[in-house]
Parts: sequence; structure tokens; C-alpha cells
Amino acid sequence: MYQYKNKYLKTIIKYSFFILILSCTQKIETQYLNTILDEPCMIVNVEQDNTIEGQYLYVESIQKNDTLYEMTFNFPEKFYIDQTNYTNWIIGVGNNKPYYDAGVENLWEITNINNTNKTITIGKCLRGNEIPQISQRVAF
Repeated sequence: MYQYKNKYLKTIIKYSFFILILSCTQKIETQYLNTILDEPCMIVNVEQDNTIEGQYLYVESIQKNDTLYEMTFNFPEKFYIDQTNYTNWIIGVGNNKPYYDAGVENLWEITNINNTNKTITIGKCLRGNEIPQISQRVAF
């Protein structure tokens, strides 16, 4: 009786291994899925490719108007964020603390953008409480 179970178990293991090998040799089918990640999800440099070698985006000037802040940036002429999509983006500013400054410690709502003048108007603070400073790095 014991040998019968052992022989049966060996047969099952052999067939399972054979099926596993056959399934691994099949060609993998690839599909293109159109997702929201086809567009950038974070922009930290002028080149808009988020590489370390790139030139960081930073604040060039700030002007306060009532509860809004209008800031000038060094972003390029063909900046991805424009009048058609700025409502989908927020601006992030770090705390200038080494090893902890990811640019998301202070988040601000973008209320307007003018690509010609390279200005962005921020309104409501969504996280943190520090206002962006001149020459400070920003992330979108």
C-alpha cells in the first residue's frame, strides 16, 4: 500500500514538472495599456525628464497679492504644464533640510499659470505651511 502511494505521488510530480516546463516555453503576449501614466506625473527639472544631471526648477521672484502668491520660475518655453492642464497639478516645496527635502513637504494649489511670462499663481496651501522662497527648488 505504501509503495502504491509513493509511485502515484512520483507520477503526479513528473507530470506537474512536465506541464510547468511546457508553460514556461510559451511566448509571452504583450499588450499596450493606455493609462494615465502616459503623461508625466512629476517634474523637477527644466529638461522635464527628472534626471539628476538636469537643471532644477526654482523660484526666481515672488509677489504677494492678497492671499495669492505670484511667482516667476525658470521653466522652459515648452513647459508641459500650461493653461489646459494646470488644474491637474500642484506645486511642491521642500523644507531645505538635508536628506529630508523631497519637495513635497509643502504643497500648494496652482490657481493660474502664464507660460509666456513664466509665472504661476498659487493659492491654497494643501500641506505644510512654508511659502516658497527665491532660489528655492520646486517640484510639480
